[in-house]
Formats: sequence, C-alpha cells, structure tokens
Amino acid sequence: TFSYEPGEDEFFEENLSLTELNLSNNKIFSGSEGGDAVGRIMCTKGWKLKRIILKNVGLNVKGAQAMLDYFQTNEYLEVLDVEGNDLKDKGVSNIVKPLKGQENLHTFNFNKCGLTSQVCFLLAQVLAKNQAVTSLHLGYNKIDDKGLSTLLEGLKR
Repeated sequence: TFSYEPGEDEFFEENLSLTELNLSNNKIFSGSEGGDAVGRIMCTKGWKLKRIILKNVGLNVKGAQAMLDYFQTNEYLEVLDVEGNDLKDKGVSNIVKPLKGQENLHTFNFNKCGLTSQVCFLLAQVLAKNQAVTSLHLGYNKIDDKGLSTLLEGLKR
C-alpha cells in the first residue's frame, strides 16, 4: 500500500501542477525500492496526474499489484501507457479492475505486455462500462480471434 506526504523541503510539495509523469526506459522496477519510489511519486497528495507513461520500466505483476491503491484513488487519470512491461494478463487485471469506472480515462497502451486472449473479457467489461475510452493499444501480444470477438462484444454494449 502506497501513501506518501512530502516533507516541507521536498520538490513534490511545491510542484503540485505536474500532470504528466514519463519514466520510460528506466528500469525502475528492477530493484526492490523502485516500485516504492514510483508509488510515493504517484500517491503524493495534491497531485492530479493525468498521464502516466511507464514504457519499458520493468513493471511486472507484483509491481502492478503494489500500485493498486494508486489506481483506485486517482480520479484524474486520462492516459495510462505501460508498453513493453512483462505484466501478463494478471498484471493488466490488477491495473484495470480499479479503473473500470474512471470517467476521464480515455487511453490504455498495453502493447508488448505478454497478454493473451484471456484478459479480453476484463477489457471488454472496461470498454462497456467506460464510454470515455477512445484508444486501446494491444499490439504485439498473443490475442487471437476469440479475444478480438470478446473485445468487440464489449464495444457493442
């Protein structure tokens, strides 16, 4: 569980206008403290992060589970880009479940995340419940015709 309040002398306290965080291509989740540091940044009280870009940062199922609290509490998130991380279906599930009802969220990028058609049912639920989603990137995964059909059913609702 992440929770963080910056000290008086910390950068975060005085720069609450930050709306985009891009940490791409830094292997921040490969060490034991990386996920905690990202969680502290993302959970800084007062921040209204709208765009989170974590391409190729070593995020995995365990890291996604650890950030669950953040995803449950951020009502401002518009874009989530986690391309190139070994999240697999379980990691994406950990991320997407708390975001089902997000009214502002319009873009997901799950390219190259090791996904299969099994995650498509959950993604279809998100698409059906959240009409704001206008962009869903699933390239370079192992999604077959059945998964695609499931996603299309979600769009019809």
